[in-house]
Amino acid sequence: MKAEVLAAARRHVRAVEVPSLVHFSVREWRRRPRAVLRRIAATVAGAVAVRSSARDEDGAAGSRAGHYTSVLGVANEPGALATAIERVAAPLAADPENRVLVQAMARDVVASGVVTTRDAATGAPYYVVEYDRSGRTDTVTGGLVVPTTAVVFRGAAARAIRDPLLRRLVCATREVERWRRRTSLEIEFAAARDGRVALLQVRPLATAPGVGAASTGAVAARLRRLADAIADVDGHHGAAALAGGRTILAQMSDWNPAELIGAHPSPLAASLFAALVTDDVWQRARVRMGYRAVPGVPLMRLVAGRPYVDVRASFNSFVPAGMPTRIAAALVDGWLARLHAHPELHDKVELEVAETAVDFASARRTGARGDIALSRRDAALWTAALRALTNRALASGRASSLRRALDSADALGSATRTAPSAPLPRAFALLDACRRRGTMAFAVIARHAFIAETLLRSAVARDAWTAARLAAFRRSLTSVASELPRDLRRAARDPARRAQFLRRYGHVRPSSFDVDSLRYDQRRDLFRDVDARAIAERPREQFVLTGGERRACAALAREAGLAVDPDALLRYAATAIVGREHVKLALTRPLSDALECIVGWARGRGIDRSDVAWLTLAELRRAGWVERGSSGRTTAAARRAAVASPACAPWHAIIEERRTARAAERALRLPPLIRDVADLYVPPALPALPTFVTARAVTAPPVVLDGAASGVRIGGRIVCIESADPGFDWIFAHPIAGLATCFGGGNSHMAVRCLEADVPAVIGLGAELFTRVRRAVLVELRCAERTVRAS
Repeated sequence: MKAEVLAAARRHVRAVEVPSLVHFSVREWRRRPRAVLRRIAATVAGAVAVRSSARDEDGAAGSRAGHYTSVLGVANEPGALATAIERVAAPLAADPENRVLVQAMARDVVASGVVTTRDAATGAPYYVVEYDRSGRTDTVTGGLVVPTTAVVFRGAAARAIRDPLLRRLVCATREVERWRRRTSLEIEFAAARDGRVALLQVRPLATAPGVGAASTGAVAARLRRLADAIADVDGHHGAAALAGGRTILAQMSDWNPAELIGAHPSPLAASLFAALVTDDVWQRARVRMGYRAVPGVPLMRLVAGRPYVDVRASFNSFVPAGMPTRIAAALVDGWLARLHAHPELHDKVELEVAETAVDFASARRTGARGDIALSRRDAALWTAALRALTNRALASGRASSLRRALDSADALGSATRTAPSAPLPRAFALLDACRRRGTMAFAVIARHAFIAETLLRSAVARDAWTAARLAAFRRSLTSVASELPRDLRRAARDPARRAQFLRRYGHVRPSSFDVDSLRYDQRRDLFRDVDARAIAERPREQFVLTGGERRACAALAREAGLAVDPDALLRYAATAIVGREHVKLALTRPLSDALECIVGWARGRGIDRSDVAWLTLAELRRAGWVERGSSGRTTAAARRAAVASPACAPWHAIIEERRTARAAERALRLPPLIRDVADLYVPPALPALPTFVTARAVTAPPVVLDGAASGVRIGGRIVCIESADPGFDWIFAHPIAGLATCFGGGNSHMAVRCLEADVPAVIGLGAELFTRVRRAVLVELRCAERTVRAS
């Protein structure tokens, strides 16, 4: 039991301090309460914690964590102690041999939390530390905060752990493991200001059903191979032409692949995203806007199946075209140094690290330039080039890059009508049109929208208008983001509208690149339980700048050297923001149709929808070449022969091989940011900094949705989705209680939709806390207090 374990730890574990304690059975308390109180007074000084130590707690069959009562900070005097002991003993009374533990409170606590000696979900060989620096000892276990999560590979040397607190915790944990002679433990701790680590509880680690302990040696071998691959990124694929002496890999920077295709996507989704965006489209779109060319360098790298952005390549693409090499190198190296020193900024590099356009606060922003070694003359050259780039972006007219991108996207429909009818040739024709006129146009328009949003927010920062007025401007815009839930409610009310709704939105998938994610027109539950009152329809507000706002914005534009008047700025912002959502809807149509063509081809060869996700786009393209042969056509006889012949067997072998490899990849705990090889073994401890939307509070059961979810009731529940993907817009037509996402930020689509709909939400919880929330029975979300509690 807990009490006996802690009492023994006081005798056997020297690396930790176990606060003085007394424990006794419920029977003993009932028979001799005064004797028990005298023993406590003689043994324990100061405030105490009174906790259960039941015989069914902390055993191999289950921890029963949180099942019994604990009372913390109890005054060490008879009346208060007796009351607290009664509260703890009452639920234990069914078994008189259950015990109560009274222990001195840890003092001068600067951090507290929980260490697990393996990943509880996968059995992977990592120390996982969740901690909080508030000074309380119950915040992490009680779910009262968003904790910092640190991960350390079990085979890592202590000297490789940079953080002193984390190093002390791991060393102490290793001594506890040696004493307990087991490597699957959960340890509660409190760290004092002077470096002491107090042990508050030790129990067997409760793991997911069927999960065993992964081999430390096997994971170490995989990490060594990954280290070699990451080292190669610095000097491979045209890196000689890149400014910057090294790179950093990040999952949520730039195009944020973790949000768009998931943190561990299928091979098909990853290869689609690469072909449509990160192989080349990403940098060609920026060249069209006046940024530096980065030819031949893919933006995304796969590391053990996880997508990472090559941040050095990304930063190169944010340097204005024509900059001398010395300036480009100084900018990229400076930005990389800032991100290396502040890894918590990995998901907001365009806001907090790199400067990609001039806004109304640029002249006053010094923090982002502190690491950049530029002479005064070179700094002036760079600023002038950035100002010229921004002015070109703001310019109106048919020749502007924004207008050309919108026109290109408008032609996407006609470009797809001539696609061939055979499944694979049609799929590749659709994808080619999507790349040329869809994602290319979207990449340009999204950058314009980013520039517009930056200017609007900086006008608030400079007091030209208020945040409330900016919100009013946003409400005045009519875009796909607001039209989709409105149209869904109308179609739910009136069945006659449903065919029209599906013609416009039927191709939308919650996860656009995932073949397993069902389209709207494949969901039988799409119109079920839609509450037309979930979001009251109201007429769009007309937005007009006041005279004072117009004068203030004009003065800021003159100060920044931007040739745009306030009304033109709002027109530009409206065009870019609305256009971004319009083009996003348009480009997902050929992408979604192409995925269905791939599914059709696969079914003809005995491969189902879920299995084809394990193949890559390159493999499918080769299959199309083989089947067409010299005639350029796929005949019915060829398809029948493909299914009947042994040639079909290799597909299934490849699929099974990749399933097995994915299971092994799950044993790797890779961080969202890799600064160097050392981060593979001891990733940077990044505090989860989610965005809380609205000031509301709600408590409700969670419901988990993925792209394949069907028939799930979501009304009155906190909806949990992995990414803030606009394909989930349909949820706002239901009376949901709230929203929680693993990925995404304050500028994500779903954050804005929740703000508009007054739905309490927490966006970007991170993998650790999101897992806890989705598995909870109830979730309490208090947005004003920025707290999430899972129980």
